[in-house]
Amino acid sequence: MTKEERDKINDLAVVVSRIDERTLNIQKYIDEDKKRQDKCIAEAQATADEAKERADTTQTQLSTIKWVGGFIAALLGALGGWFSRS
Repeated sequence: MTKEERDKINDLAVVVSRIDERTLNIQKYIDEDKKRQDKCIAEAQATADEAKERADTTQTQLSTIKWVGGFIAALLGALGGWFSRS
């Protein structure tokens, strides 16, 4: 093997080493990005769950208020009818 061939092989080895290093960095970045993405998805799901819980609570409160309001209206109607007879 000539010196020129050895130099070319060494140059290629350096290029391959750099490509390998860049590949590892890219893989590391992809792994970190996946972790960030999973964290964001979990946070979004938690926020959505909390919003649903609040909406359910609000809906329950509105239904209760509507029922109580209807009951009070019926009582007032009955009292109005009773006072109008008197």
